[in-house]
Amino acid sequence: MRGARVSVAEYSKLAAQFNPVRFDADALAALAKRAGMKYMVATAKHHDGFAMYHSKVSKYNIADATPFKRDVIREIADACKKNDLPFGLYYSQAQDWYHPGGASDGNWDSAQNGSMDRYIEQIAVPQVRELLTNYGPIRMFWWDTPKQMNEERSGKLKPLLQLQEGIFTNNRLGRVAGTAVSGDFTTPEQRIPFRGLKGQLWKPA
Repeated sequence: MRGARVSVAEYSKLAAQFNPVRFDADALAALAKRAGMKYMVATAKHHDGFAMYHSKVSKYNIADATPFKRDVIREIADACKKNDLPFGLYYSQAQDWYHPGGASDGNWDSAQNGSMDRYIEQIAVPQVRELLTNYGPIRMFWWDTPKQMNEERSGKLKPLLQLQEGIFTNNRLGRVAGTAVSGDFTTPEQRIPFRGLKGQLWKPA
């Protein structure tokens, strides 16, 4: 969507074609377990603003905007529980190329224009609350690319993590009280460091 500068109206039409009828969360989780995976993390919403769960906050989601009409995050959460796999979620809190006001790495469509503060308050905060209250135990929450995330915006999201006891998170939320939120581990981007990251939990196996 960003690379080709596709408009919001044109891109959103693709949802009507999204119908992954062969999706099987139970088979996916069972395969992960057999492969030796220790946990699973599912993408709840990436930068295009489309939610892979039944969000009450925005109709731009897999249950309301597609012929599939199912909640993929619910199915994966249930499958992880059945297979005794800790379950985590990824959520793009800052970049959102569909909802007005979301950071878009340079707007290319006037439909993206709007207040980012309003986007945080009306989309990001209530969606993160949905994810942390409606899907059982969430062991990890993965934020991403904190573009335009100032202290006030990050400060509205960080307290929501308290909804899940024992949750751990990465270092990409943003800044709170003048300091970057370090999270519980650092996330290298598109590389595996030669050595472990000093002072951080993440390290190559």
